[in-house]
Amino acid sequence: MDRRRNLHLKLEQIAGAGVPVLYQPPSMHKLTYPCILYQYDGTGVKHADNKKYHRASRYQVTLIARKPDPSLVEEISNMEYCTFQQWFAKDGLNHYVFSIYN
Repeated sequence: MDRRRNLHLKLEQIAGAGVPVLYQPPSMHKLTYPCILYQYDGTGVKHADNKKYHRASRYQVTLIARKPDPSLVEEISNMEYCTFQQWFAKDGLNHYVFSIYN
């Protein structure tokens, strides 16, 4: 299965029914909250003996919610190869930003 599609399915499973999971949505897309947005954010490479031996795609995942402490934060944080990056508030919404290697 495509790695990005696999990540999408995992995020949908965590989000549950009624919480949209969107990959690189267009700026004009009308969002409902809470929602999970994610986008390609580069590639992580591990080296040994001056050669690449492991490569993984990195995605920036942002949970946007009205509640300041949604339970989804913990569930996303528990994903394998996930790191919490930052929190910020904008327009009365809480944004939780993660990096996930897939």
